[in-house]
Amino acid sequence: MKLSLLTLLVWSSCVSAFVTLPTTTVTPRVILHQASITAAESPAQAVVSNLLDNLLTEQDTNQCIKLLLHSSTHTWRSKIYDAVGAPSSADETKVATSIANAMAKPDNQFALLLGKAKETYVADFPTEAVETGGEGKCWLECRLYDKNNDGELLVVSGWDMQQNPVNGEWLIDRIDWQDFREAFYPGLGREEWARAFV
Repeated sequence: MKLSLLTLLVWSSCVSAFVTLPTTTVTPRVILHQASITAAESPAQAVVSNLLDNLLTEQDTNQCIKLLLHSSTHTWRSKIYDAVGAPSSADETKVATSIANAMAKPDNQFALLLGKAKETYVADFPTEAVETGGEGKCWLECRLYDKNNDGELLVVSGWDMQQNPVNGEWLIDRIDWQDFREAFYPGLGREEWARAFV
């Protein structure tokens, strides 16, 4: 059984209470600061790079989580809300606060993304985006290496991306996370990957 990043997040954190509010329209996408995009990066890779860069460097974690929400398809956004027990009508700020608080706990494997873990990472995209399921869908592999420990592999993640048919913007549709740090390996509900093959 494979578990998503969000399911693991819920299992490793407390669920917050949410107030049901009327559904509001989605606000325009928030960009806290733009990561430097090289000519070699695909537009889908640029979205992931920008999100990772903001999670690691931005002081206001809630804004970073809002960036994740705004960079997600409706399906993935719904899974994020479900993961913290929030109805789709829950206040976005409360959802973002709950996720940010859970991720920032030092014993949470995703604290790495916020710079709150003992390791500091550098992200690498070892291959170009692979088109999946036809036009407007792709998959990216992103590896996180330890900056300070001879480049030790920390995490391999897979990002399913989907293009918004209205404006062409790339959105996150799913994230798969395989953690290779001893404290989190192979992860809740995960099968062990042979380290020789990654």
